[in-house]
Amino acid sequence: MKAIVCDRWGGPEVLRLAELPSPQAGPDEIVVAPRAWGVNFADLVLIGGTYHARPPFPFAPGMEVAGEVIRVGSGGASAFRIGDRVAAYAEWGGFAQEVVVKAGAAMKLPEEMSDTEGAVFPTTFGTAYIALVYRAGLRAGETLLVTGAGGGVGLAAVQIGRKLGATVIAAAGSSEKLALAKANGAEYLIDYNEENLSDRVKDMTGGRGVDVVFDPVGADAFDACLRCVAFEGRVVIIGFAGGRIPSASAGRILIKSCSVMGSSWTFSLLNRPERIAETLDMLTRWYRDGAVRPHVSAVMLFEQAGEALSLVANRSVKGKIVLTEQD
Repeated sequence: MKAIVCDRWGGPEVLRLAELPSPQAGPDEIVVAPRAWGVNFADLVLIGGTYHARPPFPFAPGMEVAGEVIRVGSGGASAFRIGDRVAAYAEWGGFAQEVVVKAGAAMKLPEEMSDTEGAVFPTTFGTAYIALVYRAGLRAGETLLVTGAGGGVGLAAVQIGRKLGATVIAAAGSSEKLALAKANGAEYLIDYNEENLSDRVKDMTGGRGVDVVFDPVGADAFDACLRCVAFEGRVVIIGFAGGRIPSASAGRILIKSCSVMGSSWTFSLLNRPERIAETLDMLTRWYRDGAVRPHVSAVMLFEQAGEALSLVANRSVKGKIVLTEQD
């Protein structure tokens, strides 16, 4: 089968189109033939050799797929049938014509959801949902700050925050990304390349700060978030798209009596699988109600995975990029 392969650590330039053996479905697994592939910042971390796990060379990156089930394993995979349309998460191996995934990391696609939307729906929106609902416990009437609000997971957090009844403050690095965040439900906007993030949040909240921070950026944005979270507020760390992994000031956490916590889709799958089914069920209902929708800013060819990751690397993408095999 064709796959986009990494055989040395580096950036998007190390990727090449190659042949890999077709995978088989083991217990609790299914094999999917994707029609669409999502592109993620985590793919860059993976091929750069700084991900929490290092697969042996050669391997295919890629974590989000949507397509058709072609093989079904035993055990927990029995809920799926050959021919089912699904979206699924693979920690790696996704940029291939056939992908093996855990059955618990897959969902049947609603008839009204396209493969393009499906490829970026469960992982992107699931990440935001688990962070805001299970980790932060965001409640109606609270104020939510979302950094990286023009990206895929940031926009998902904006939509989910709005659905939960929070007042959403979107922070991003360009007016175009902020306009997109506003269109997705943000009430207040901050361009942190032009404005002081902490000062603007305090101005918008009358000096109180925000109840919840959703931060996939890290770096300087995290430092500012810790300064502008409210007393007894909650800061949820999603990732480090800004490049630098920051350290939290224990003194500031003490003074604010705030909680700083992480939230990971990957490790929720491993340690809290019951949450995944509940999350995907609720998100599917919200999708059918029109409350949440993925924003796909570009569709590129499968063979252009390296180019797509280069766009992600320079942080020029609004929403998500999806790969397909046809224009």
